[in-house]
Amino acid sequence: MVIVEGDAGRGSGFITKMDGKTYVVTNAHVVRGNTKVTFKTMSNQPLTTGPLEIAESADLVRADVSEAPDALDILKNIEDATKIGEAVVVMGNSEGEGVVRELEGRVVGIGPDRVEVDAPFVPGNSGSPILLKASGEVIGVATYLLIPRALQEQGKGDAGAAKAPLVTSLNEVRRFGFRLDVVDKWLAPEPDRLVREGLKLADIELATEVIMAAAQDVVLNPGARTSESYMPRARMQASPALSSLGVAINDFSSSYKNSATRLEKIAAANVLFQKLRDAAAADVKGFKPEHFSGCNGGFFRKNLDKRKRIYQQMEEIKAEFNLFVSRPVAAPVPAAAPAMPAPAPAAGDYTIIPGQGPFMLRSSKVNSGGNEAVVSEVVRFEIFATGRENYCWVVQLDGKVINRYKLTSGRLAVPTPRAGDYKVFVAKKSADGRTLTISSTVVTFTATGNPNSINIRSLY
Repeated sequence: MVIVEGDAGRGSGFITKMDGKTYVVTNAHVVRGNTKVTFKTMSNQPLTTGPLEIAESADLVRADVSEAPDALDILKNIEDATKIGEAVVVMGNSEGEGVVRELEGRVVGIGPDRVEVDAPFVPGNSGSPILLKASGEVIGVATYLLIPRALQEQGKGDAGAAKAPLVTSLNEVRRFGFRLDVVDKWLAPEPDRLVREGLKLADIELATEVIMAAAQDVVLNPGARTSESYMPRARMQASPALSSLGVAINDFSSSYKNSATRLEKIAAANVLFQKLRDAAAADVKGFKPEHFSGCNGGFFRKNLDKRKRIYQQMEEIKAEFNLFVSRPVAAPVPAAAPAMPAPAPAAGDYTIIPGQGPFMLRSSKVNSGGNEAVVSEVVRFEIFATGRENYCWVVQLDGKVINRYKLTSGRLAVPTPRAGDYKVFVAKKSADGRTLTISSTVVTFTATGNPNSINIRSLY
């Protein structure tokens, strides 16, 4: 067993023989983000190693060792030599505390490039060998956890990336290790390049986590946290992208606390959401997976996919904070057209949709001549929404619920059957669907006149 130490964290490793040489092996994500990495034996003796090599696709690195203690053997043809249910042991530096523990479990799955076990390895075990208990041979390298939606607050990621519950149920946390017997290509880039790539990727991963957490906090705890509660000051000072992100978070915290009205708070949140979206694109602009060595390219691709999901989730969060995307109404054409008039709007029905800030709610029709006429008989209005499970739109008329709609993505057209005071709000349904808990009010208005002309009375 080997303990891996870097200036940014700790992990595990082990010594084995591959391709006629002796190597120390660990995960690529264990060394990623460190400017210097050392390998020590359990007797606290440093190992003299050669340059790091990185696997082409698996999350693995290795370095040759000139003088090393006994090496572990790698089991070949695991799919034929191993059975589901066989006992395994994962040995490693649990939670990076510098103490090796043996975690027992069984093989629960075998794939073409990885194995799945139920031994409860945790942060710090990344890079640990997964050993068959009967023979002591290596069948994989403990690498990552998959945590289901029910436990998503614990995070999803590398075994060394997040605190994970010590559970063994396959229905809760799944644990995987990459096989060594099928890795047929190792790359040996310049050492400085691996360091630069690792630092860049570590910053990208941290920025991804901060962007999502900061967006969620706009709803859960707006303005309460500053940048240093998301990331260390030293990391911000060393990275322009993280520094810019920190400034945006601090500006929002200050603006939100100093906002006198709800509309001012919404405006502050809008500014932050836009800066978060900008940040999600800025630090990856110009980079492609092929710009990185081996499995680092795959890690970069995963972060790109996460950034794409952030855009979608950001819209859901904005909807929960009563922010909606606005669609402009066709502008009326002046009676006295200028010498070079602007193109007339197309004929059809246009509805102003609630958006950011004060607005009027009305319906208008543009005739074939390009002139707009306001229609007094407004029979419905539209709002943009993003679907959320177990949530729905609820419409009240004069304090009584008259309609309930599923909260789906896209527009919601709400009829206004008669004059009166209307209120539309988002509500969360109970498990049995019988109880509604109001989450946020979207808009209140009064329908008056003939009989469904609508005038906005208030927004919130």
